Amino acid sequence: MNRLNAGRRPKPKLLNRKIKPEDKFALALKENGLILDAPPTMDGKWHRVAVEGDRKGQKSGSYRGLLEGILAGNITNYKSGQYPVKWVATGTKIDPKELEQSRAEAAARKAAQEQELRAQYRAVAKRAYGIFHNAEPAPANHPLSAKQAGSGRRSTY
Repeated sequence: MNRLNAGRRPKPKLLNRKIKPEDKFALALKENGLILDAPPTMDGKWHRVAVEGDRKGQKSGSYRGLLEGILAGNITNYKSGQYPVKWVATGTKIDPKELEQSRAEAAARKAAQEQELRAQYRAVAKRAYGIFHNAEPAPANHPLSAKQAGSGRRSTY
């Protein structure tokens, strides 16, 4: 060794590991006090979880993970009283093929969610129609009918 390098320590070799975005998001959740039993679900829906200091069964935190193009998420710890945290993955380069596949999966998931929501709307509308259609008319001596008749107001139902 020459004199210039005599006092230097060799640099440790950095491991060239790829950390998955879900793992980075899990780390961010932990840093904000959320406690997870399993890896975070990256489906764009809000998930309630426990936070540090919660009693058994209490869920004072929520998160939402997004894998649609830009890897991002939202973290809320209701117990701490802080504003919700917007998390965006940094330093993660996505293969264009993976990005396109992720976007296709997101579009398919969004279409399925919309279809499920429309089915729920139809079921609720059908139930409301059945209740309205099969309802008995109010009797003429009903207290509300008498009150409205005495006040001069018109019944709207």
